[in-house]
Amino acid sequence: STTLRVATATVGSATWVDYDVWYAERLLNTYAEIATSGPVLAELQQRIGLDEPPQVEAEALPNTELIRITVEGPSPVLVSEAANTLSEILVAYSKQQDTQDRKAIVDILGERLNELEEELTQARQEFDSLVVQNPENSDRIAAASRSIESREETYLRLLEQYEQARIREAIQVNVLSVIEPAVIPQTSSKPRRELNIALGVMVGLGGGVGLAFLFDVLNVALCTTSSKVGDE
Repeated sequence: STTLRVATATVGSATWVDYDVWYAERLLNTYAEIATSGPVLAELQQRIGLDEPPQVEAEALPNTELIRITVEGPSPVLVSEAANTLSEILVAYSKQQDTQDRKAIVDILGERLNELEEELTQARQEFDSLVVQNPENSDRIAAASRSIESREETYLRLLEQYEQARIREAIQVNVLSVIEPAVIPQTSSKPRRELNIALGVMVGLGGGVGLAFLFDVLNVALCTTSSKVGDE
């Protein structure tokens, strides 16, 4: 088995940060499902040269940011290689998706900034024209001024988000990372001989006691029947 960590997502700004635990839990379950999905297992099968994909289980560990991926098979070397290869596939997938998502956010914010710049330019031109042509209309001038201020505030907030998104895109922080890689197991997980022997002893004892009780009941019944026959 190998253990991976899904970093808790953060929300907020440069001066205030909070951890989105609910989203992190969803992300844990999502990667656990991806680990056992058909396309991922097919890629694993191809990369390690198997005739069929190995048996894989993925479990999100409660109250942690961890996922444990367990691979079972007849070869100790093969299962450890499969577990580590599967973790590599998941980390690469995570990095690719994270890069695409960050780039999409940067592109959307950039487009909105360009739109706001055009709106601000037009609003300033209208304000200047209004001041020149209708200087006595103070209400319209004040309204146009407030409109420019509102757009400028929106632009500055959006610009801050845009810069933060660009920084996050440049950093390229992986959401998924390997905490504990798989090692070659020294003992088999199945069959569990000690458990099977213990269960066999318990079943044997239980069966023996049951048979002894049954024979005792039958013996009493036979004796009782024999006595009745003798009396007759």
